[in-house]
Amino acid sequence: MNGDLLSMVVSAAANLQTAFWTLLWVIGGLMGFLYGGQTVLAWVKDTQQPGPPQVSTGAKISIFFIGVLLVNLPFFINTTSESIGLTARGYSPISYASPDRYGLLAQGIDAVLTLATMFGGWFALKGLFLLKSASEQTGRGQYAGDSVSKGLGHIIGGACLVQIPAVLEAAAETVNLTW
Repeated sequence: MNGDLLSMVVSAAANLQTAFWTLLWVIGGLMGFLYGGQTVLAWVKDTQQPGPPQVSTGAKISIFFIGVLLVNLPFFINTTSESIGLTARGYSPISYASPDRYGLLAQGIDAVLTLATMFGGWFALKGLFLLKSASEQTGRGQYAGDSVSKGLGHIIGGACLVQIPAVLEAAAETVNLTW
């Protein structure tokens, strides 16, 4: 495995795994604190200004709640996957493929699945951002339903990708497939 595509994918998955999850948790935490702080600041400003607030109270509460979910992103992803029937696992490299059965290709399969879990984490984060966008659009004449459905789809799809070994096993059992 010197310089071929398989070794590059295995190396990328091994080197990016820890840094990616740390970066994702930091981005989620910072954005969550930012959303929460902006919401509290908007509530304070609304009490000081005459007239109706520019953003409804319900939208502010949902943005604040999305901020809380962003701060707790790993817990949120695990809870989402458990609610759709998958068992939560850690955010470590995947060892799914058996070297006895797949030989050298097992490392490549595990690396691709590890990269897929990282995309799943990113999709879940993007789903929360889409839900925040939908919360801001309510009452302004824009159609927020598309953002809500896309956001929920990203969150559920991302949770499935993060738990890709369990999804593959469930799919194999559904069609009675043995690897």
